[in-house]
Amino acid sequence: MLSLKEMFGEQGRSARQETMRKFYNTKMTVGSSVREHCLTMISNLNTLEVLGADIDGESQVNMILQLLLESFKEFRLNYNMNKKIYSLSELMNELVPAEDILGTSSVDANMAEASTSQPKSKGKGRKKKKKDFTKQDDKVLERFSKQNSKKWLFPFKHGVPLSDDQRLKTQEEENIIRQFPYAFAVGSLMFAMLCTRPDICYSVSMVSRYQSNPGPKHWQVVKHILKYLRRTRDYMLVYRCEDLIPIGYTDSNFQSDLDFIQSTSGCVSTLGGGVISWRSVKQSCIADYTMEAEYVAACEAAKDAVWLKKFLFYLGVVKMEQVPITLFCNNSGAVAQSKNPRNYKKGKHIKRKYHIIQDIIARGDIVVTKIESANNLADPFTKALPQRIFKSHLEGMRVKLVHNSL
Repeated sequence: MLSLKEMFGEQGRSARQETMRKFYNTKMTVGSSVREHCLTMISNLNTLEVLGADIDGESQVNMILQLLLESFKEFRLNYNMNKKIYSLSELMNELVPAEDILGTSSVDANMAEASTSQPKSKGKGRKKKKKDFTKQDDKVLERFSKQNSKKWLFPFKHGVPLSDDQRLKTQEEENIIRQFPYAFAVGSLMFAMLCTRPDICYSVSMVSRYQSNPGPKHWQVVKHILKYLRRTRDYMLVYRCEDLIPIGYTDSNFQSDLDFIQSTSGCVSTLGGGVISWRSVKQSCIADYTMEAEYVAACEAAKDAVWLKKFLFYLGVVKMEQVPITLFCNNSGAVAQSKNPRNYKKGKHIKRKYHIIQDIIARGDIVVTKIESANNLADPFTKALPQRIFKSHLEGMRVKLVHNSL
């Protein structure tokens, strides 16, 4: 009996390997139906289970998602960001309507790099590089029928807060909002934001908090972001082939979340005159004072700066081993708290994990410096700003309209 088990066990391993190879070779092709693709994948997974392969449900879902077309990238991004857990049947039920919205054509390469030079000034020519995602923005607008809509001046209107109280309350509102693909719109906007649109980072961060039960006002903000993208479709991130010294900015908006009384952190890093990383997130703790909220935001920005310094050093692009990164903060109390390890009256209760910024400063990785709010590039990542101030920060981030003659 033992020899028979060993013989059939060896055959079972070979069958599992062959089925697994067949599974990963069955990628979705252009023109095929996502329903047929999912049914084929589920059949292969059932075969693997019969052959004794132990694959949990979450891994099965991830395996199927990885074999979809590039046009489902926003769906995968939305799935991973919201940490949703689907069964295989639920996944297929979500993908079928998504196929009509996202389409099944392969996503083109939308990033174009161009190295150009301006007319010489004072005997020197400046080389520039630009990151262009115009085609991707056009696809997002076309997907939600906004390619001919009115243009909007900014992504998030100043003085218009969002909260849970604006969620669906009546059956009539629910019937109306079901007609709009809120989650898919947010996923598409998030893809644009992560690639080349730091100017919509705060607004996308806000609307993404209400995906489970959005209301009409939440959808109105999403439409405003789409209209803003239409107005700024030719905007690009522009970099100079100089000033290769990274600089960090940090800011917070004290208790800006109306539902959980939490603050919003914003951080941004620049290199070559343009932004290279950005983030706008709701803080996990509740801050008692403005200084505490700024201190927590500075700590998170400091950890990002440490990673960026190591990354640039290993790339060999910039010699950053002995040079600290300057981190600008517009709160004097947070700057003093980060530099001086003594306990201030308003900082005694701050969680110990946030004091890591003091160790980062002590070992020479960063230098925290005070800056005026008007010059803090992290300001638009924490709050909605008036048009004039928002436009000024866009110029500072070097998100600008670039003509073909550049």
